Formats: sequence, structure tokens, C-alpha cells
Amino acid sequence: DKLAEEYKGKINFYKVNAEMERELSEYLQIEAIPTFLFCPTEGVPEKAVGGMMEEQLRQIIDNLQ
Repeated sequence: DKLAEEYKGKINFYKVNAEMERELSEYLQIEAIPTFLFCPTEGVPEKAVGGMMEEQLRQIIDNLQ
């Protein structure tokens, strides 16, 4: 939530309940929680599985911009 507020207007953040959205989870090949899917407007999406510190997330986001 903190990063969503910090990057407001630049990046869209979505939370998906994998238990309730099983079809979407299957389609995106979500096999573990948490899973982060980074989808830049240009380039290839990247997936990161497992918990991450805020700074790690910020670094990935900044590298994709």
C-alpha cells in the first residue's frame, strides 16, 4: 500500500486473491504466495515469487521504468 501511494499516477498496483480467482491464478501460473507480476507497458513481464523487502520491490520497479 505504501508503494502504491508513492508511485500513484505512475504505476497501477493490483491485489488478487488467488483463492477466489483460481482461473486467473492458473492462467498467470501463480503457484506460491506471494507472487509479484511486473508488467511494463513495453518489454517483457517479470515474475518474482516469495516475500520481498520494500527496497527490493522499489528497485525492481525503478529498473522497469
